[in-house]
Amino acid sequence: MALGEFSAVMAVGLVGQYYSGRIHHWVTFHADLLPRWIDRRQANGYPAALSYWTAIYKGRPLSQRVDLPLRRVRCDGGSSGYLATMGVALNELHADRVVLAGIPLTRQAGHCDEAGDWRDAEKYRREWQDSADEMRPYVRSMSGWTRELLGEPTSEWLAGGDA
Repeated sequence: MALGEFSAVMAVGLVGQYYSGRIHHWVTFHADLLPRWIDRRQANGYPAALSYWTAIYKGRPLSQRVDLPLRRVRCDGGSSGYLATMGVALNELHADRVVLAGIPLTRQAGHCDEAGDWRDAEKYRREWQDSADEMRPYVRSMSGWTRELLGEPTSEWLAGGDA
């Protein structure tokens, strides 16, 4: 957050229950878990998210039984982080600068809801690689494999520069 001003904050998956600030968009492939995460966020005394997003995966809406005002976007893989980045931030919200934090997509960095190695990390990389050229002008990452793929954000880039 020290890099600059941000017009919106997006939480991905269960991380939203821990982030104390305003969440403009909460995104996950696993919307059936959102009610539990929302309850935990509320119990922590944090403000409610302004919108909730999930996927239409391979032509089928996910989590149809969740009683939330879910917005749905087409996304056929790549992890909830990919859904948030490509599906929501770039394709739906037309963001011109996206900074990823906590989406390293590395096995050794683990996963926020799994102890130890995240064995599935590598299987989600294909969609990121296939979309990398489309993402690079608009997306940077703070850590891991996604930082290697997309580059690290700088204050200059965030302000609209090319660096």
